[in-house]
Amino acid sequence: MKSRQQGMTLVELVIAIVVVSIAVTSVMGAMATIGGRSADPIVLLQAQAIAESYMDEITAKAYTFPDANPTCTGPFPTTKTRATFTLVCDYQGLNDAVPQNSNGVNIAELGAYTVAVAITKVPNTVEIIPVTDPILDAVKIAVTVTSPKGPYTLVGYRTRY
Repeated sequence: MKSRQQGMTLVELVIAIVVVSIAVTSVMGAMATIGGRSADPIVLLQAQAIAESYMDEITAKAYTFPDANPTCTGPFPTTKTRATFTLVCDYQGLNDAVPQNSNGVNIAELGAYTVAVAITKVPNTVEIIPVTDPILDAVKIAVTVTSPKGPYTLVGYRTRY
């Protein structure tokens, strides 16, 4: 009677090693691709948070002095600092090489980002119907944050209310 062979032959063992190594290589390649891009959403979220912070600060300011018609022509006023801004139009042309807090102090941890603000007057139209009531005056605020992954622009409107 012949004895039964137990275990694996050398050929079976080599084939098993090749199959496992191909599977491991595929999984590691996918993980490297995912790992290389995992910071992209974080950078975008940081740019969005910076833009929202600036937008909140700007829209919290007064639209304009009472009964004045803002033109928001600029450049950025050199006689004022961020801490002394009182009007939305004070931010026209603002360019921060490093994002700052509302007091104008640089946030060093965000040194890879830049911020630019553009404010333009919106024509007195509501859905293509001319409006003559000055209470409906509005300005368009565009905050552009440039990150290492590219620009992110947040647009908002501020009306005289």
